[in-house]
Amino acid sequence: MSNPRKRPPRVPGVTVKEKLPCGACYVSVNRDNAGLCEVFLTVGRPDCKLLVDSLGRLISLYLKCGVPVELVAKAIRMPKCPAVDGNRNCTHVFADALREEAENLQQEDEEKMRQKIYLENQRKMVADFNAGFPQEGVKVRYWFRERGGAGALGTAKLPAEMNGAQAIVYIFGAGSFPLSHVEVIE
Repeated sequence: MSNPRKRPPRVPGVTVKEKLPCGACYVSVNRDNAGLCEVFLTVGRPDCKLLVDSLGRLISLYLKCGVPVELVAKAIRMPKCPAVDGNRNCTHVFADALREEAENLQQEDEEKMRQKIYLENQRKMVADFNAGFPQEGVKVRYWFRERGGAGALGTAKLPAEMNGAQAIVYIFGAGSFPLSHVEVIE
């Protein structure tokens, strides 16, 4: 196991609250640039507070050392609690909150990667268009993808003294559609 990573001065997080027969259960899960980094656990029963606080510290240590969230969640989940009649207890809330926040973090990372790839493709297309930009006042054909995957084809006569980047803005107008293709037709 590696040494625990240092905690930054500020970290974002989320707090989950769930009512159980023994009282309210709170789970605060914080994250840093490397993933989930710390957990604070609170329960309503006074006789469980010391154990729950210790469990939160141990979970935080494991997360800072890079132990996968799924292993931590699986290890802390107790099948039954002597203080609760029924199947769901505070360890289920703790484990589920960890899994949910880890999944949210993964989805955010995937969305950031999609955005990065999209922006790189848009920059490349504009650079390619600028490199072979036509003479002023010519007609161009463009293709863009609308939200929901539908596409549209259009043409535009470009005003005089316009560079490639200005042409892209001119074609876009006030829209926010991803431009897929631009070519000179005259």
